[in-house]
Amino acid sequence: MCGTYIPPEKSKYFENEIFEELENDLVLFSSKANILLLGDLNARTSKLEDYISSDGSNHIQDTSGNSFQPPQRQNLDSTTNNHGKKIIEICKSTDMRILNGRTNGDSFGRPSFHSKNGTSSVDYIICNQNLMPKVKHLVVKSPNYLSDHSQVITWINLHQTTNTINNTPLQPPISKLPLQYIWNNESNENFKKALKSDELQEKLSTFLENDFSSDREGINKCVNEFENIINLASKKSLKNQKEEI
Repeated sequence: MCGTYIPPEKSKYFENEIFEELENDLVLFSSKANILLLGDLNARTSKLEDYISSDGSNHIQDTSGNSFQPPQRQNLDSTTNNHGKKIIEICKSTDMRILNGRTNGDSFGRPSFHSKNGTSSVDYIICNQNLMPKVKHLVVKSPNYLSDHSQVITWINLHQTTNTINNTPLQPPISKLPLQYIWNNESNENFKKALKSDELQEKLSTFLENDFSSDREGINKCVNEFENIINLASKKSLKNQKEEI
């Protein structure tokens, strides 16, 4: 998993070598494991194909999640820039695929950056071809006062079962996205009050006193218990909305 930031082309912090270095790293690590690349790339890609097109082929086109030609990518941002073109070239050469605009939860390719001059899509989650069938959802959250960038969130099923007959991944059923909480101007104080409640304070004290082991089982237990505390505080203080696919 690689969190990436690429400065704008006119920024004094931008260096052309960053794209070559990124491509070299992707080639290196692709031979070792699946790759998930995510972050603000300042790349505007419109609907440019991130795979080598097979237009003109007489073969039947397979657009399933396991095919070499993935589903058509949508994007409400119709503009391209040099960063976007570079990212598309890297995707083609390293067998990486953009999840925005072609994943359940973001079938239109919603913009992720919002300013007084308009909106654009510059924040991406990108994975290698083999990981695509395991991706369940992707959501570009609504903008809020905390940032001019929207959160981009994805859910990946790392324990996906396979069909033992033809050894192909089973397609997930049509489902609802995980519960989403609404954050507004009152949410900050409400969430703090929930954390300060007797019930949550007792759970936090128990959590802090717990001597978790440093192995995988202990770390997972620590994360799960802390997640349960945060979820409980959220349920007590925040409104929620269910976004159906």
